[in-house]
Amino acid sequence: MRAAILACLFFGGVLFAAADSQNGGNAASGQGVLPEVLIEAEHNKPLPLSKPPLSFDVKEDQPIEKILKQTDRSLMNRLPSQILKSNVFKPEISVSSRVIIPSQIWIVRPWAGDFAHVFHPQNILSSIHAFEDNRNERKKAVWEMDVVDGEGKSIQHFSGSGVVPKRIPFDGKDKDGKWIEVGETYMGVLKNTDSQGRIHTAYGRPFKIAGLSLKNSSSFSIDLDAGVLFSTSSAVLEFSPFGRELIVEAAQLLQRYYPGFSVAASLSSKRLNSQELKKAVSLCAEEIANRLIISSSNIRKSWNRQDAGGEGVLAISVQSQARP
Repeated sequence: MRAAILACLFFGGVLFAAADSQNGGNAASGQGVLPEVLIEAEHNKPLPLSKPPLSFDVKEDQPIEKILKQTDRSLMNRLPSQILKSNVFKPEISVSSRVIIPSQIWIVRPWAGDFAHVFHPQNILSSIHAFEDNRNERKKAVWEMDVVDGEGKSIQHFSGSGVVPKRIPFDGKDKDGKWIEVGETYMGVLKNTDSQGRIHTAYGRPFKIAGLSLKNSSSFSIDLDAGVLFSTSSAVLEFSPFGRELIVEAAQLLQRYYPGFSVAASLSSKRLNSQELKKAVSLCAEEIANRLIISSSNIRKSWNRQDAGGEGVLAISVQSQARP
């Protein structure tokens, strides 16, 4: 019995070797079973076992805790057409980390901690007089600085004793608490009385703000300088390069904080005639509508001819009710 089993194994091995030899011959001649393929990359480049760290920018008006604690996913899972049909829309849950924020901020946002302008009195003084910081100056010197408008009228006043400060943040409000005008020119005038009683008066560079965004519990508005919105070098009315960036930033603010609310755009300017005003406000409405993924007909438009003041203002406001 044992001999019979060994004989079967012997003949089985001979037949297997013969079959393998025949298959190898057929494979070499291009017929039969394909040869084995060894993928060596699996051994040389193993798959990574850990994910790379996440990296994203955090804006001053977008605390990291608010991003991580964002639990409302309904907005993320809805189509824009569905959002537009919302009857109730809460701005506080519409803040999405997926909305692109411009890298350069041109529109002043006081509610986000922005200043309208930051003065550097030491640099202003150094333009006419050698700046000194010693014991006598700290004890005896006094200084004052006025923010004046284009007519030379003081709208805000700062003062102090000792050496002039390195910087003075200006929040954009005048002495009566009113906001400065968008597009108007302002300047800082510094008066320094040194320790020896000598008076030095220096003027800072003129400045103006291109945009101002105001926000409270019941309203949201953006004022833009109409003088920089549109190009003056072309016979055809169109956005200037900077003006396009400005209107896009305004649309992004609306998209970020009030994407479901009604929008109104009003333009006043002394440089444009009535026909140009109508076209200009339509251009602005179309750009905003494209960013909000809505029709420009949903934006309420108005315009008027302005005879005095600066180049004019484009006022964008958010209505208290949601879009129908």
